[in-house]
Amino acid sequence: VQQEHFCSSLAVRRLETLVMAAPPPIRPGRILAACPPEEDHVIGLLLLTFLLRRRGWAVVYLGANVPVEQLETTVAVIQPQLVIMAAQQLHTAAALKETAQALQQTKVPLAYGGLIFNLLPALRERIPGHFLGEQLEAVPQRVESLMAAPRPVPMPKTVADVCLEALEHFQEHQSFIEAHVIQALNSAGSAHNHLALANRQLGLNIGAALALGDMDYLGTDIEWVTGLLRNYRLPAEALTGFLQTYHQTAIEQLDERGQPIIAWFDELLSVNEEVS
Repeated sequence: VQQEHFCSSLAVRRLETLVMAAPPPIRPGRILAACPPEEDHVIGLLLLTFLLRRRGWAVVYLGANVPVEQLETTVAVIQPQLVIMAAQQLHTAAALKETAQALQQTKVPLAYGGLIFNLLPALRERIPGHFLGEQLEAVPQRVESLMAAPRPVPMPKTVADVCLEALEHFQEHQSFIEAHVIQALNSAGSAHNHLALANRQLGLNIGAALALGDMDYLGTDIEWVTGLLRNYRLPAEALTGFLQTYHQTAIEQLDERGQPIIAWFDELLSVNEEVS
């Protein structure tokens, strides 16, 4: 992990230097670039900022983890013609959606991209904004097209009431569920520090999947948890035990409003049993 962070920090510093050395803007209009709340992965957005600056665009880069309220304030002050955001994770895609909904009140269009939208193309239907594509090298042309001829922002699919009710209900019990899962794993002698990280990540992404309208979006999160256990050489049964404990705790703490969550765990664990 420390090697990855060192390399990422080095890349970010060099990209920031290149952005600062870019020539002054020569094109009309202004673009605002930011990551949504809790998104700390900035390299893609910073690289796009550099590419746009090289093409003569005035880009105000705000960086990682920008709160919705502060972004609204900045939009009001600098009055950009376009806001660009990038999310790499499921829970930050949900935060991006919330930010996009807030920006609709400002009448400033949003364009977006990021790894999670490449992994889960169906997510693009949930965001009120223009998807910029999967290939970074093609994004500057898409941005220029939006700046030259603004188009109506695509309207997202409506999230079903059952998902919104499940989200509210889950959030009321999330802290207790996560604490109980760790306590149960400790009592069984199977807790690991990395499972605590997976526990928190799973809770974040359950909330995100419900906010985005489909529990099936969580498939990528389970792949992430599996990869985490593999990287730290934890036994495969640790993942199964963790999921079973989370499932049982959810059954005990959630009522019928939490059925989308319970049903998703039922299907996931039944598939795991068939595979094993």
